Amino acid sequence: MILDPPQRRAEQKRVLATVVLVLPLVLAIYANGLRGPFQFDDRHAIVENTALRAAVVDSTWWGPRAGTIGAGHYRPLTFVTYAMNIRLGGLDPFGFHLANVVLHWASTAAVMWLLWLLLGRAASAVAGGLVFAVTPANSEAVNYLAARSSLLVGLWGAVAVASFVLFRRSQAAGRRRAALAAGAGAVTALGLGLASKETAVTIPLAWILYDVGWSRAVPRRALFLPYAVVGALGAGYFATTGYARTLWAVLSGAPTGDRNVWVNLWSQLAAFPLHVVTFGWPFSLTVLHDVPVLDSPWRPAVFAGAGLALAGFAMALRWLVRGQDARKAAGFLLLWWLVALVPAVVYPLHVMFQEHRDYLPWMGLAGATGVAAGAIWDGAARRPGARWALVSVGLVALALSSAATIARNPVWTDELRLWTDAVAKSPAHPVVRLNLGNEYARRGDGNRALSEYQEAIRLQPDYGLAYHNIGLLHAGRGEYVEARTALEQAVALTPDAAEPLAALGTVYDKLGDAARAEAALTAAGAALQRRPHPPAARLAVADALAKSARPGEAAAHYQAVLAQERSQPSFLSAKAYLGLGYLAERAGRPDEALAAYAKALEINPRLNDALFNSANVLLAAGRYPEATAAYERVLSNTPSFFPARFNLGRLYERDGRRSEADREYQAFLRDAPPGPAYAAAREYAASRVASGSRLNEPSGGVP
Repeated sequence: MILDPPQRRAEQKRVLATVVLVLPLVLAIYANGLRGPFQFDDRHAIVENTALRAAVVDSTWWGPRAGTIGAGHYRPLTFVTYAMNIRLGGLDPFGFHLANVVLHWASTAAVMWLLWLLLGRAASAVAGGLVFAVTPANSEAVNYLAARSSLLVGLWGAVAVASFVLFRRSQAAGRRRAALAAGAGAVTALGLGLASKETAVTIPLAWILYDVGWSRAVPRRALFLPYAVVGALGAGYFATTGYARTLWAVLSGAPTGDRNVWVNLWSQLAAFPLHVVTFGWPFSLTVLHDVPVLDSPWRPAVFAGAGLALAGFAMALRWLVRGQDARKAAGFLLLWWLVALVPAVVYPLHVMFQEHRDYLPWMGLAGATGVAAGAIWDGAARRPGARWALVSVGLVALALSSAATIARNPVWTDELRLWTDAVAKSPAHPVVRLNLGNEYARRGDGNRALSEYQEAIRLQPDYGLAYHNIGLLHAGRGEYVEARTALEQAVALTPDAAEPLAALGTVYDKLGDAARAEAALTAAGAALQRRPHPPAARLAVADALAKSARPGEAAAHYQAVLAQERSQPSFLSAKAYLGLGYLAERAGRPDEALAAYAKALEINPRLNDALFNSANVLLAAGRYPEATAAYERVLSNTPSFFPARFNLGRLYERDGRRSEADREYQAFLRDAPPGPAYAAAREYAASRVASGSRLNEPSGGVP
């Protein structure tokens, strides 16, 4: 059906009106997630990434340094948006969440624009855009702040494809200026997509698919010219970013990532149905899916997944080549979905399947759904009342999908809830168990943490990190015999790792086994020399040496961490200064300690240990007003930091602020864990709350 100009303008106005109305709809759907905290990878990607707080975002962000800023990923545009969030609102996660929601709306608008260009039908564009806007499958990409790269690559991917469609149409109509502008727009959007996330490399494949369906009459030279330009730009991209080595590893089949490329392929083919199921079935959504690793293609699941993918590809290609209008558009969108999945399917990523990675591919699925809905709408034009029935069905589906998204959002507002939900849906995933254990440990629930770590080991007996965490948990509780057993197992499983050796040396020292402590700490230092370790490992060794009263060696390792991080100080540099401050404090050099803590806080103003230790030094020096301000700052960052509650209570009591002192003591009694470590402080706080007496001089505090 060909629309005359007035009809086309009317249809276009309907699409534009829907784009405007979708913004409040998206804001309403995601409103209950806007106050969610930073969690999971948000910590190292945003909160602890001091590069984001640089005074100037300059050209170095777009060169080789961009990978450092992105913690190994070349995603400068993504990290520029984080830096802008920090510049405008600090580390308040609300601003980050709001930006994600707006980006999701912009991506939805881009999907509608593309669908309008492909078919010129408001029904298809509106239906496809609404499906994409409200599906709970996208809740991870929107709520998970570290997944902003997926939102950005989706936005620029849709813009790049839509611009390419305009380029080809202008080229065919002989409008050279319009073609040049649209082509420049397509290439620019591709560049912005590549600066957001690596999966933008699939965008030119979508262009090829469009040419297969619509551009077969274009002269050969004109057909291939844009690909020559993109090929030259792509070569520069791969060379600049270092991804050329990654590409070679994929093409050669060499071991890379966490598993062999072929093992990854078999496993991903077996998991292919997940890409369909999670899009349409919200009850299966989870932060980490339990995807079995398969080392052979001769498995029924591999055959089933490969068969489904090939059948879908063959059907969609047939529609693209031989179909007309709606069928051709549906074929194109389904093929875009499949080719956009290629990077995750081919390259062995640490986590096999995560929902936010499908944000760009799911644009194709949502668009194909919209095309189908538009075809049904057009077919119902001649039946009285049929369109009203379709509107009713559509509104019910929209309401149900929106409700499912609203119900999913709170999972991302609390990390304990996130990992509890993941365990319920992927109970056999050892990494899920480990992360739930880590969250219990952070909350002081050692018994539950231990239970989850043990379950992770049952699922994966050679899980050295789980043994390591068990050892740290026992050591933190003063259970050094149990800690020794776990850490010895961790060392046996990961003999080249410095961290478990360092922790084991500390435990041996606590048990009075000086010879073994010396041997373990020496082995940890040797491990650092034997093979490259990240600064975090050297920091762990330095901390162990500091706790084992080897200040000279500890200081040398702290200085080495600072040297490793000289070009781009991170939260690890802040912790190295924290360690140097601790050593100075132990050596009776308070001014030096305060200077080191101040440097730590320059890098990471929210490093509570540095704030708390500074407050303790000030308290011991009798600088009470400064100590009070420092403890209050600690609690403004983290209200649950209970040792600061006790010390602040003593300072308030000294100043005659009785009611405030009682409030802090009561909070300390509520939050401090049971056990001998805080027994004396608990007894003191309880007596003061009960007696209401006044302390004259706060001569000490909780360390």
